[in-house]
Amino acid sequence: MSVSSAYKWCSPFALSVANRIAARTGIYCGPASIAWIAAVWNDVKGRPYDALGRLSNKTLFPNGPRDFHHDIPGFQMNLSDLLRRETHDELKLDSRLYFTYSAIHSVLGSSSMPFIIRMPSPKIKDGLHYVTLFRSNPGPPYEFYWQDNGIYRSNEKIGEGLSKSKKTSSGLHFFPWGAKRVTHV
Repeated sequence: MSVSSAYKWCSPFALSVANRIAARTGIYCGPASIAWIAAVWNDVKGRPYDALGRLSNKTLFPNGPRDFHHDIPGFQMNLSDLLRRETHDELKLDSRLYFTYSAIHSVLGSSSMPFIIRMPSPKIKDGLHYVTLFRSNPGPPYEFYWQDNGIYRSNEKIGEGLSKSKKTSSGLHFFPWGAKRVTHV
């Protein structure tokens, strides 16, 4: 296996936007993932997109929990619908849920589109957290590169909002809360 990458999200522009998003406080993880994906996508399409301005607008991105696809009472707009809105109805989250490192690595390489992964927050009381996986190296051990809102940090920080983690060959090889691939509408 070789390195798998959502190459558009590995550009200097993408890394700069990730750093700026993480440097801001008060931004929830789901909106941070969506705005980062949308900023890169809109840049590739030649459209202006003010990720930080949009994230600061709590009417567009209200604080609160949200699901991948479903609108749940007491939750905010789901991530897939947010992604559609922010990319002019061009991108959404795939309906398939991925759990294993090897499947995510394989699909990332063949699709060149990032994944949004649901994982426990650093503090259990904060519930689940979303990060955007944009690159992986084959394993074991697998190395995953992700963007987040600055809450989840690894020992191998590669930027303000960018981290790298290694998943070793021991134990189970999966994300128990699942991952969704970004795909075209």
